[in-house]
Amino acid sequence: MADVTEVDAQDPAKKNSPIMVDVESESTVVLDAATRFCYWNGGEFPEGAEVTNNGNSYECSYGNWVKI
Repeated sequence: MADVTEVDAQDPAKKNSPIMVDVESESTVVLDAATRFCYWNGGEFPEGAEVTNNGNSYECSYGNWVKI
């Protein structure tokens, strides 16, 4: 299991990657294969990193945070 980092709510004044929520299994999402980092309040996280905020957990996937 990956280490999970507790983070504050995203601050729109800082660099943040988008959060993908409620993605249906049949949805098409365009992903940039070259993007291997996500950002949360200016902090850089590698592909597969997990963060938690206010009881929600997210995983970095292709430059986007995916709610898990």
